[in-house]
Amino acid sequence: MTDKGLEDYEKVIEAVFKYSQNIRNSGPQEYIFEEMQALGRASFEFQEKSDPMSTCINFSMYLQQLDESNVNKIIKSQYVVEEFDTQRFREIADILVSPQKMNVLIGSKKFEGCDEIDQVADWFLTPYST
Repeated sequence: MTDKGLEDYEKVIEAVFKYSQNIRNSGPQEYIFEEMQALGRASFEFQEKSDPMSTCINFSMYLQQLDESNVNKIIKSQYVVEEFDTQRFREIADILVSPQKMNVLIGSKKFEGCDEIDQVADWFLTPYST
């Protein structure tokens, strides 16, 4: 985020919500889905080789979302969504436009040494405030 964006972070959040509302109000667009599907296929096809251990760890996280009927799609499913699911789109869009379900994280080196940062995360010892 730019310095100006950091100063006006509330306006940035408002703009994101307005854009999300526009997307929800326009409904699912099949041509956008098809474009994202094509990009996903290209990402899958031309992905760089990764460390085998990292690949196994990554797959293990996705196994929880799959069952016997679709476990054979574990590799490609991370890149390509196969079906245009309008109901799922609407469910996700409703979540994205709900301020009650929002969690905003703002990080910047400008906060280093700030008196308002009064807590430290247990696991990574990262300073933060709420």
